[in-house]
Amino acid sequence: MNDESLQRLSLVLSLLGLLGLFLLSICLEPTKVSIKEIDESLLGKFIATSGYVTKIREHEAGHVFLTLENESSIKVVIFANTARKNKAVLEKIRKGSKIEVVGKLVEYKGELELVAKEIRVNPI
Repeated sequence: MNDESLQRLSLVLSLLGLLGLFLLSICLEPTKVSIKEIDESLLGKFIATSGYVTKIREHEAGHVFLTLENESSIKVVIFANTARKNKAVLEKIRKGSKIEVVGKLVEYKGELELVAKEIRVNPI
């Protein structure tokens, strides 16, 4: 192969790589849903939802459990490793705080729960 062919091949492969990254980012974007829209069809998927904190419970192991409400309710689990990463945000959360949670929807003991990966206070 000559230099011109290698340059063309490099350009094509670079563009294909960028296109692949763009498509992957679209697929990995969490689905935004209201709490009342959350059901079993979303099990295992990353979703984003927002609502008002009505219950907060901290476990001695560092886990945090919230109940989030907005026309309906869902339990939110923030495991200790995620709680440590979001410590500054969690310190701002009180009952009545409006938050947005991004996480994976799971079923635990017959109930749907959102396992948080990201938490934002007062989402716009």
